Amino acid sequence: MEPEPFVITAEDAPSMPSPMGWDARILATGATTGGAFAVVENVLAPGAGPPVHRHLDEDELIRVLSGRLELRLGDEVHEVPAGAMFFIPRGAVHVFRNVADEPANLFVVFSPAGMERFFEGAVTASGPEQLREIAAAARMEILGPPIRPDDC
Repeated sequence: MEPEPFVITAEDAPSMPSPMGWDARILATGATTGGAFAVVENVLAPGAGPPVHRHLDEDELIRVLSGRLELRLGDEVHEVPAGAMFFIPRGAVHVFRNVADEPANLFVVFSPAGMERFFEGAVTASGPEQLREIAAAARMEILGPPIRPDDC
């Protein structure tokens, strides 16, 4: 099925709070883009971030709209300020966390679509093992815990 043009406001996008310290707002899905990409807006609380992971099928592009991240991409560590963008090719091991004192707002594009399934499922995760199962169903491998402040 051919995708249709659309406009979505933040108020109309489904918001998915996670028990892991982030909120996700799904702006575009495989269903709305013909499978080309998914767009998620993430808000990370101070100190929050995902576990160490990699995406098996999707490339990931993140623009930091506000806040500041510490990003570990493979063996390299980067500080990523507001306004910066980073690209993570599929299969690359990565982790990041918000190192600012205020929430970090991220604009995330996954190509092709599919990772929206993870954010939809993470809302109900009751712990790390269930999160790992939800991730695996979305073709994401969780390889380690999130970065903790004392890891820096």
